[in-house]
Amino acid sequence: MRLARYSLRTVLTVEAFEREFNNGGFAQFFYNPSAEFADVLVASLETIGCPSAASLAQEAINTLALDSLDAASIEARMDDADSLLEDSLSQLDDAFFSSNEDIASALFGFINAHQVNITLVGRH
Repeated sequence: MRLARYSLRTVLTVEAFEREFNNGGFAQFFYNPSAEFADVLVASLETIGCPSAASLAQEAINTLALDSLDAASIEARMDDADSLLEDSLSQLDDAFFSSNEDIASALFGFINAHQVNITLVGRH
């Protein structure tokens, strides 16, 4: 039987998201260097068992309306942000806070349950 391996990037992504989101919502996450994790945010939240957060994160990403989720594209979009984008992200922030999904507990539970299977990418 092969054990599932999880990337340390999943843990880093969720931690960066939680830290930035709690300081200023989705806009804060996208404005800061944490945006480098945008391409794996949804999958990371799903992996730790936070489907509501993952769904809202996908909506926030869709709201950016970008062809590429690289940090430079996100930075440019956020620098040119208009009131419609800001309002849309703010509404998603409100929905996120209303969901009461406890990401910190989910992340710690995930780490506890899978600690021996969390590896650096490419390491076995």
